[in-house]
Amino acid sequence: MSKSIIESRIEFALRYLRFDALTKDENWGDAAGLFLDKDSNGLPELMVMIHPRFGSRLGLTSSQLFGPDSFNSAKHDVACRSIEIWGYSCPFTDAKIHIDHSFPRSRGGATHSLNAMYLCEEHNLPKSSDIHLFPWETLSSKLSWVEPIIEKMSQAEKRISGLNFHLPKHRKNLNPT
Repeated sequence: MSKSIIESRIEFALRYLRFDALTKDENWGDAAGLFLDKDSNGLPELMVMIHPRFGSRLGLTSSQLFGPDSFNSAKHDVACRSIEIWGYSCPFTDAKIHIDHSFPRSRGGATHSLNAMYLCEEHNLPKSSDIHLFPWETLSSKLSWVEPIIEKMSQAEKRISGLNFHLPKHRKNLNPT
């Protein structure tokens, strides 16, 4: 993994965390307004918009927004994809493979095939919900799982406040490279 990819991932994580902190006490509609107010907002800020705290404030459960809590527990016919997160091939060739969320469930990652990550236990457990090494550069091509979550939150916000928000599907800064 190149230094520029690592630097991009850390920059996107910082943008995510800054917007997360900015919107921590906001309702979804106000956070959406902050997102739309700044043309430089992109993928990291969009991903904050699906944070579970907004769903609970809108009266939506995690299962309504993100599907089941987990994927099937393990697979044996796939290889560990540690190179995508850690930058090197997994040396544990016979390891049981966990199926986990690429974008963390605790931050709004849906249980969807496009958000599935296959990692052995040694590479999955340290990943946890840390977004600093999250492969942001691959996410922009897999955003179809995010759109229904945004739509459900937008509809719930409309029921509560009467305001209609349409967050753009394509925006500047969606690709960190």
